[in-house]
Amino acid sequence: MIRENAKRAQEGRKLTGEGAGSILFSMRRDDEGFKGMLCDAGAMIASIRKAEGLSQAELAAAAAVHYNTVSNVEQGAADPSLLVFSLILVRLRCPGLAVDEDGFRPLPPLSRAEPEPLPPSMLGQSTIVSVIGSRVRSRRLDLGLSQGELSGEAGIHLNTLWNLEKGLVAPSVSTMYRLYRSLGILQVESSSGELRLRADS
Repeated sequence: MIRENAKRAQEGRKLTGEGAGSILFSMRRDDEGFKGMLCDAGAMIASIRKAEGLSQAELAAAAAVHYNTVSNVEQGAADPSLLVFSLILVRLRCPGLAVDEDGFRPLPPLSRAEPEPLPPSMLGQSTIVSVIGSRVRSRRLDLGLSQGELSGEAGIHLNTLWNLEKGLVAPSVSTMYRLYRSLGILQVESSSGELRLRADS
């Protein structure tokens, strides 16, 4: 059942020399693998910040997070929560994330003429986490997966998934990456006050 549903979640994805087993292995990378992903994403955030003409302190103030948090995220020295990462992306005007087997990367920032990806009313923890949690639940149900099956495929604790779907906790970025990959999510997009998960099928 789990393998059949995992295959459905990956249906339509073009694989080059990769089977389902290697996909699951890439989702369950060791700490060093996730460290590399965080470093790559952090470097992209630093590049976008500089292109926007912002200092780390200015970005921290705009995102309402500590200066050290921005510094650690850019260096890949921290596995930030979903909320912190989302706040930083929104303040950089990045409308979301692209997700693939190599990791995750911010989408190119919007122009100054365009509104921010999410309005201030959606930037509280309860709102962001609740919306993403409900989107994850909907995708899981569309694939016919139980919480136990999805948490097993993603290599996370069942309670973590349960709490996320209830909007009670903001998991780390690496945890969300595991979930997105298990669900076949290719992109997390926010525009016009809406947050969407774009899947491969």
